[in-house]
Amino acid sequence: MEETSSISNIGSDSKGLEELEEELEEALEALSKAKKDLDTMKAQAESVSEEYDRLCEDHSRLERKLAIQEGGSDGDEKED
Repeated sequence: MEETSSISNIGSDSKGLEELEEELEEALEALSKAKKDLDTMKAQAESVSEEYDRLCEDHSRLERKLAIQEGGSDGDEKED
């Protein structure tokens, strides 16, 4: 009797194994996509950071230039 139930379990085990292998393949594909997305976001964050730094430098340079053109005043004084 045990041999008969063992044989039927082998059939269901291999079907379960195929399902698990398919789930594993899907999980690996999802992991690969997630890693690519992460790499893309890291690259975008680096680009944004570089652009922010560039804009801060431009802003500082323009503020200095404006202060020189205004004769060194800090812009708080109002002329009537």
